[in-house]
Amino acid sequence: MSKSIESTLTSIDEQINALKKKKKEELAKMEQKVGKKFIATFDLSDRTIDDIYSIIEQLNNKDQTPSSIKKSE
Repeated sequence: MSKSIESTLTSIDEQINALKKKKKEELAKMEQKVGKKFIATFDLSDRTIDDIYSIIEQLNNKDQTPSSIKKSE
């Protein structure tokens, strides 16, 4: 391969890696915002992380709202 092609491929690989990193960072930001909104919306700030995970699992397994789970526990 010529140096020009190798250089182009290296540049493309660097761009791909930079975009993957940016995507990962943006996903982390989104998850943090959504988690914060979930906690605030359903007034779960006084719960432990394990309690919140349990509520999420229950929501995954049943057709319930966090409010109904909180009241029943």
